[in-house]
Amino acid sequence: MSGPAQPATVELAPNDRLRSGLGVGAVLAATLCWATAGVIGVKADLPGLPLTFWRVLMVAALFAVAMASQRLRLTWSTIRQAAPAGAVFALTAAMFFESIRHTSVGIATIIAALTPVLALPVAMRFLGERPTLLGAACALGAVGGVALFVAPGYRDASSSPRGLVLATASMLTWVAYLFITKRARSGIGTLEYMTAMNLTGAAILLPLVLLWGRDDMRPPTSSWGWILLLAVLPGFLGHGLLTWAQPHVDLSVSSILLQGETVGAAIAGVIFLDETIAPIQAAGMVLAVAALAVLAQSTTRPGRRPSPASVAVDAHPSPLPGEEPATAPPG
Repeated sequence: MSGPAQPATVELAPNDRLRSGLGVGAVLAATLCWATAGVIGVKADLPGLPLTFWRVLMVAALFAVAMASQRLRLTWSTIRQAAPAGAVFALTAAMFFESIRHTSVGIATIIAALTPVLALPVAMRFLGERPTLLGAACALGAVGGVALFVAPGYRDASSSPRGLVLATASMLTWVAYLFITKRARSGIGTLEYMTAMNLTGAAILLPLVLLWGRDDMRPPTSSWGWILLLAVLPGFLGHGLLTWAQPHVDLSVSSILLQGETVGAAIAGVIFLDETIAPIQAAGMVLAVAALAVLAQSTTRPGRRPSPASVAVDAHPSPLPGEEPATAPPG
């Protein structure tokens, strides 16, 4: 009699290994693109409403060109389906970009990183999910890390209550966006969805800009380059790179890699905006990012059904059909 069958060892073919490596590189590149959003937003030197209006309008145009290259058409049905998500996304991004005018990029980004933590009670209340002890511990660790980062930085003269309120409101509406877009994406391709979502976002922002930001509706010449860079880097390339990488990289791996965006944004603020990070803030940032990375890994491990918490950890406006999206701040 032969002994018990031994499990077969599955080895990736050279082409699969190459795609996997390229996929990891694409996720890291997307993370780098998103890390620039705060710094570019500050350099553009515009209030949140007009800055976000021009940003989403340019991103819509870029994705429309990509649609045309694939001979795809945008239908009214797609626009109607994407409209709620586009409206919430536009307001979320506008509040984020306005918040960095009143607090540091590091603080605003660290607060935004609490999205998966907030998704836990939301999932419990509306979807009947029950977090594990590990998930609850990670949530507490992330909140503690954010507190350590924000408290010393808030004493900085560049921070104000308005900045913290706007950053927190942006994070709250981002959670709402994630749950809306999860349903809105059903049956819509990536390029069509991104085009429709950004177009409807621009349509929602236009009357708000005319009411409260008319004086800044036409940005100065020096701001146009930064606005275009904001649209191209985090808006188009960041989303596009992650979308391409999703079939080639495990969800748990991409979720953890994307936590580096928080660190990258804080470091970019130090390098390009002369922001400072005290030792206790650095410790808080490490604690928060580590807790979020463990939370991402635990909620996306093989064999586990994705929960709303994992959707928030790996949530992004442009997933491929049938896939969960991946983490990005509203920039």
